[in-house]
Parts: sequence; structure tokens; C-alpha cells
Amino acid sequence: MDFKTILPIIFEVVIIPLLAALTGVAVKWINAKANEIKNKTENTTLKKYIDMLNETITTAVVAVNQTYVDSLKDQDIFTQEAQEKALNKVIETVKKSLTEDAVICLNEAIGDLDTYIVNKIEEQVKVNK
Repeated sequence: MDFKTILPIIFEVVIIPLLAALTGVAVKWINAKANEIKNKTENTTLKKYIDMLNETITTAVVAVNQTYVDSLKDQDIFTQEAQEKALNKVIETVKKSLTEDAVICLNEAIGDLDTYIVNKIEEQVKVNK
């Protein structure tokens, strides 16, 4: 046998199956890297939205406290009804500041966004007392 006869056999038996196997490995690696980048991006976006939400809640609690609650407390008329109104003002302020994308992302990650917001508001109220 000469080299010209052996070369096509080597291609058929060794190189073509090796290329198919390498292609499969390359596709798996590319898919894994794409998923890793996607997850990293989603986590970064979620972290950004949660940080934005928490900062917005803190700012809204301080603002409502300063503009509404303090005034009523000074007049000794901060009733249960006034507390509920203050809470609703903060919730409204927070929700107005969230984009539709943020709401969707946060609902998927947190589950019940409204409950989370109320709990964080209560936490901030306690911190600011």
C-alpha cells in the first residue's frame, strides 16, 4: 500500500469520527458558556433591581416620615388611620418608581413583591425610629 491509498482510509476511520466527537464537545462547551453568561447577566440584573428597590423603599420611608408622619406626631394626631395612610403613601411612591421590567424580574425572583415591599417598609420604619 502506498500513501495515496492509506490517506483516504485514515480520513474515514480516524479523522472524520474525531472531528464529529470534537464538534460535539465544542457545542457542549459553547452552550455551557452561553448559559453561564446568561445566568451571570440575570443575577446582575436581579441584584441591581433588588438594590434599587431597597434604596427606593428607604428613601420613600424617610420622605413620608419627614413630610407627613412627623407633622402628625408633633400635633399628637398620628392615629392608626394615619399610620395606614403613611404606609400606603410609601407603597405608592415605591411602586411608581419601579419600571415594568423591574416589577417582572422582582416578582419572578421574590414571589410576592407587595409583601416584600411592606416588610421592608416596616423594617425601615423600625430602623428610622
